[in-house]
Amino acid sequence: MVVDGAVGRFRTAPDPAARRDVSFVFSADVAGGGYCRRVDTGYPIFAAMSQARADFFIAMGDMVYADNTCPATGPNDQPQIAGGFASVSDSRLDWTNLAQLRDVYFQHWRYNRADPSFQVFLRETPMYITWDDHETINDSGGSWSYSSVTSRNRPGYPALVGAARDALFAWAPLARDPADPNRIYRRYRWGADLDLFVLDTRSYRSRNDLADTPENQKTMLGAAQLAWLKDGLARSSATWKLVVSSVPLSAPTGVPAAAIYGSDSWASGTSWDYSSQTGFERELLDLLRSLDEGGVRNLVVLSGDIHQALNVRYEIDVNGDGRPLVFHEITAGPISSSPGREAPQLDPTFNPTLRYRDGGFFNFGYVRVERPPDGLAHFISEIRDADGQVRPTSRLDLTPS
Repeated sequence: MVVDGAVGRFRTAPDPAARRDVSFVFSADVAGGGYCRRVDTGYPIFAAMSQARADFFIAMGDMVYADNTCPATGPNDQPQIAGGFASVSDSRLDWTNLAQLRDVYFQHWRYNRADPSFQVFLRETPMYITWDDHETINDSGGSWSYSSVTSRNRPGYPALVGAARDALFAWAPLARDPADPNRIYRRYRWGADLDLFVLDTRSYRSRNDLADTPENQKTMLGAAQLAWLKDGLARSSATWKLVVSSVPLSAPTGVPAAAIYGSDSWASGTSWDYSSQTGFERELLDLLRSLDEGGVRNLVVLSGDIHQALNVRYEIDVNGDGRPLVFHEITAGPISSSPGREAPQLDPTFNPTLRYRDGGFFNFGYVRVERPPDGLAHFISEIRDADGQVRPTSRLDLTPS
């Protein structure tokens, strides 16, 4: 394929009945916290991702930080290519001016895509993508009337969301469905062994600062997406069912949570403040109960958002029948953003066991589903750093049940 003189290539997904090895890379978080394109190397991690020769890339959100800027000097005193664009959180920006908003969002996307290593990577590797909060503004929801308590009286938030969504569709390989033009969540099948469910955790979520009670019926996914996910996982004939959630399951997020924003991820957490009442746990437990009752097996969740790498095992008997649901969550990132250094305090609600944790560096996940001599489709994952080196003890080898 040739576009504007550049040669690109991609591999078509195999037939759902085909048993063929498949590999992919995944990560999140580009140009956050002032970690932008270096003058000498740009975003060098994309060169390491290219060397993986993966079948595809899963971009798990925060692929731009529209509420940040890109200064000429980075946090580590590295010379950077200055962005020259505004943050959408800048009080001088008119949120009621749709054309102005679109221009700012497009500048952020254009800056990241101008990176030569990223361009080479995308010419060689197809991309599946979803969004998280920073494609719009921090800790945000697409259906809200205002973004946060601190900006409650600032007019134009719905226009902000609309401009952010338009930019995503303009810069991502997502065709708009005429029947549902704002739909971002998708499903992709790769042969007999992999079924991929890419979620949208932003467009339909209830307000973060809403208590997670039966009366409030708090939702992360919205009724239609939740039903689609339950049905798809229950009916899937693939060996491995892969769910992409831009936010983690058991690591509480949202800054500052106490008395302002509420929880931004599925977990409520165990802190003393009110944020421990504001997760999206009831909906996740409902989903897990459905999977437990349906006997869904070989489930893996990918997540990002927390700027560090985790491997978490879950074993939870939601319906109490003595046959627990067992699955894994693998978290990767950042590509180039403020590295998370403190280990998260995992919420115990879903019975997580931390198997691996590493932070303070840029990283991506690499997965290969392959059939060694035992004939079983192994799900093998590892975390790689910005040089492409495998991190010690990060390798996970799962066999299907």
